[in-house]
Amino acid sequence: MVCCLLLYYNALLYYCFYYFLKNFPEFLEITREPAVTTMEGTVVEETFYTLNQLASGMNQGYFHVDGFKTGSSPNAALNHVITAKEKGRRVIEVLMGVGSWSDYNTSVYYRAQFGNAILEKAFTEYREETVLKAGVHEIDGQKIKVEKDIKAITSIYTIYNRGNIFIPTNSRRIYYHC
Repeated sequence: MVCCLLLYYNALLYYCFYYFLKNFPEFLEITREPAVTTMEGTVVEETFYTLNQLASGMNQGYFHVDGFKTGSSPNAALNHVITAKEKGRRVIEVLMGVGSWSDYNTSVYYRAQFGNAILEKAFTEYREETVLKAGVHEIDGQKIKVEKDIKAITSIYTIYNRGNIFIPTNSRRIYYHC
């Protein structure tokens, strides 16, 4: 049950941040920076420093990270929602429950290490591919018109076999017939 709830909350966070990206892209201008100064040149000028260790320029920075949010609490441990973009492909990473509040500094280190590892895996081991081109196809004796190419994120370890694509995911395989 706990695992299902975490997956549910991860999905909610993903969609929330996806919404922000699509509708308020200027949000990244603030969240990508290691420090942001407000009200510059006034008596109330203040600089805010990020706790996002993955931001470019930070000790554990990942050079494609361009923003978002970290968080922590005694019950939730350390969390983050990070977005990174490389070669036109964006990844939104939701990481929850790393370490413990009582060992905060070590947990911050591990959150960054886990986050970097997940981003590296996403950018190096997965790619977008066309699995079915636009046009008319005959599938199981029926003609089906596909208006635009159907794309999927696939692992570089995808196994091709005579027009069929087998995509290994965890303990099951997703099967596409092309």
